[in-house]
Amino acid sequence: MYLAGYAEGFVTCAEIDDYLDNAYAEATYQGHLFPTPELRLYVRKQLEYFQKNIENKNSQTPFEANYWKSVSMALKWLQGVSDGYNQATNSNYMNLEELYYLNSILDYGTLVEYFDPQEAGRFRDAEQPTHCTGIVYPTEDYKDLFFSHVTWSGFRAGFNRILKTFNLKLNLSTTKQQQVQSSSYPGLFASQDDFYIIKNMKHDGSMSNIAVLESTFVNQNETLNTLITESSVLSWMRSLLSCLNTGEVSDFASFYTYNNSFTYNNHYVLLDYKQFQKALSECPSCDSPTLLQHLRSTPLLFSLEMADLASIQFKDVTTTLYDQNFYASLNAPISPSVHHFYNYSSDSKLSYNKTSRLCTIKRTLGQKSVKTFDEFKQFMRSNQFLSYPSNTCQYGDPREGIAARYDLCIFSNTYFCFDQHKNKIMGADFGATDAKYTNLDMMNKGSYQFVYGPTLGSETKGNFPRVMFAKFGYQPKGVPHLLPMETRDVFYTITNLDCCIKDEQ
Repeated sequence: MYLAGYAEGFVTCAEIDDYLDNAYAEATYQGHLFPTPELRLYVRKQLEYFQKNIENKNSQTPFEANYWKSVSMALKWLQGVSDGYNQATNSNYMNLEELYYLNSILDYGTLVEYFDPQEAGRFRDAEQPTHCTGIVYPTEDYKDLFFSHVTWSGFRAGFNRILKTFNLKLNLSTTKQQQVQSSSYPGLFASQDDFYIIKNMKHDGSMSNIAVLESTFVNQNETLNTLITESSVLSWMRSLLSCLNTGEVSDFASFYTYNNSFTYNNHYVLLDYKQFQKALSECPSCDSPTLLQHLRSTPLLFSLEMADLASIQFKDVTTTLYDQNFYASLNAPISPSVHHFYNYSSDSKLSYNKTSRLCTIKRTLGQKSVKTFDEFKQFMRSNQFLSYPSNTCQYGDPREGIAARYDLCIFSNTYFCFDQHKNKIMGADFGATDAKYTNLDMMNKGSYQFVYGPTLGSETKGNFPRVMFAKFGYQPKGVPHLLPMETRDVFYTITNLDCCIKDEQ
């Protein structure tokens, strides 16, 4: 892992510089420069906790020993990126801790409440931007499953992108060879979107074929910070390590929920294309109704909603997928226990069943209006706020599309965004920054498609203006002055992008 990190840090040092400057500026709030002294102290104590458990091998269960071995390998990757970066730049600027801060930026959004409860209000605001749209959609003949994730993020750091593949040979307890793809950012270990394709080999020689997406919860629970401790593992590290340790979907859930940090809390959706392909092969001559019944009884789609140990929900949602004709992750808990844990009942606008996006999805995917993969891709980049009042789902709000554009709250000198008190909102440099798509054929080939840039309304028919950073008073480093310069699909296949590393060296 060290060598993989070293190679990445050496080759991408300029991109890391650009992303770090943009991300740190975006994370700075009201003069509190990132990383804050509180975060530095938290990380120092957390790294001490890691080292204590990595060295304490004698009293650990096999699961615990493998877990801390995995954490150790993540730290070796970070050290490798640090050393590779410093070698390429002839400096000593990027130490492991600095890289750890960069990787922890999204977790920091929750840690702020832990450091200073008075800061909690800005993260519980119902108007606070939410993070991502994820959808799984079965075709009309039920012989394919479309899988897509749209990242919503701040524009300042949202366009420094890297498409990454870990192609490794690590001797882990559930896998012996790992191939994990992700859409990511320079210097980051995990995806951060999150979007992963997992094609790992288990010890019996069988291969996994799992797609993973995630959307983030906006926490409304004022007591959540009492559960946060340095004696945990942050979400960013758990997410990729869970992927590397996944032979079956249940492995991801077991690994990710252990040592929960209660930061960057989220909803993961995992689609097992191997089980889907197996179900299709068991019913080669079935008509559509018979195939549907067979698929409904095949565990192939799973949901993991993070909360405390009493409220975490990991379950098979295959029947929900086929009953609704879609399954969507929309930044809001679906399970009642998780909904209650995050106190979403205090603001109906945050309720999953009342979201504008769910309304749009039901009217389109729920009615099977989308027939082809290209139409599905168009839908995932759609924003129909100019269709109001004929389209009542978005209520004329560009923040409520499948692909959001918060910057268009003022469009053609007209206000479109209002808060819960009917006050005008000026908008923000935030919204959809990409889209990723895959299906059965692409998964079997180890590939997905990636689209870069803010939506223009739809992928080919939109008329929204491009994002102009000058109106926000900055120009992100390493990013064109006007986005999107070109919005197109990029076909990306598994390659030995980093290197092939055996064991934990």
